[in-house]
Amino acid sequence: MFAQYCDKPFEVDAQTAAKLLNRMSLRAKVLNSDTLYVDIPVTRADILHFCDIGEDFAVAYGYNNIQKTFPKTSCIRNQIGRTLLLRDLLKTIAKTDSQNESRLCAIYYNRTPGFEIIHGLLDRIMTLVKVSYNENKTNDISYHLNNQCEDSTFFPSRHAEIIVREKNFGVIGVLHPNVIEHSALKLPCSILELNIEPFV
Repeated sequence: MFAQYCDKPFEVDAQTAAKLLNRMSLRAKVLNSDTLYVDIPVTRADILHFCDIGEDFAVAYGYNNIQKTFPKTSCIRNQIGRTLLLRDLLKTIAKTDSQNESRLCAIYYNRTPGFEIIHGLLDRIMTLVKVSYNENKTNDISYHLNNQCEDSTFFPSRHAEIIVREKNFGVIGVLHPNVIEHSALKLPCSILELNIEPFV
């Protein structure tokens, strides 16, 4: 009985089902081995469908007595927000092994791309770590932006590499509309990703 709601039938004999439903104030009578007659009292206005009777049966049987199973799917972990980051951090350490980089990533998501806001954040971070902006590209402790790079992740001519001592330490730019669409987002995004290991 009640097996039509389960992929793997959960069988309970009619006598036991009637006994459990009576415990829930639903007057149940056994008509035959596969059929019960259930009289719904007027005080139970919440019972509208057969599944409501099944729910009462499950309550009387005891939810803790029903074996818990998880659906076989490879994407269930992507359907809910993470409550802890520890597990993913441990996976990252296991895969990167000896690499040890402190990276900072920020994203601005609004009706306008807000590139000037994310650029202002970069300037503020560099000010805090005492690295000045220098367009002359000298080898002192300063940074400049290389906007001659190509990256399909970003909108053309709206991104740049962050260069410190002629090394690429990060990227800043407006995400390409295709990337936004494939990420199931609806508004423009500007991002900043920076390796801050040398500055901390």
